[in-house]
Amino acid sequence: MALIRQILQAIGQDESVPDQRCESSHFTLNATAIPRILVAEDECIIALDLISTLERLGYFVTGHAISSEEAVEEAIRTQPNLVLMDIRLKDGSDGIEAAEQIHAQLGIPVVFVSAFSDDNTLQRVKAARMAGFLRKPFSRHQLKEVIKGALGRSANE
Repeated sequence: MALIRQILQAIGQDESVPDQRCESSHFTLNATAIPRILVAEDECIIALDLISTLERLGYFVTGHAISSEEAVEEAIRTQPNLVLMDIRLKDGSDGIEAAEQIHAQLGIPVVFVSAFSDDNTLQRVKAARMAGFLRKPFSRHQLKEVIKGALGRSANE
């Protein structure tokens, strides 16, 4: 029932639920050996699908953020092995700036996940020198390969 309310809220059909974060009941699992991933995505349906896909691929989702400020706070709090970061987050906050801050403060690799692939955005992504870029829409296989590559490079650093 909670999932249905979240989806309805995301599409503007349920004004009674004030928090726009998408929660997964699996965030509380104890998973120390499984790669831990933080999802920063402000579109609820996309976030729920991404979280579900990550869990089916065997990853542990540490949390979900909808703004760049929240992404930095969640990364500090949960210490994931990787962050999947949308470039444009809630209220126009900048995922690229958040990714740079997370990487500089915590050394956590960040993969950008975005529908935006214009020249200016791609130049900013390239300048940020993050672990990868995944253009929406993407397949489960593409997601898995980008994560594997990012985690592998991170382990070698």
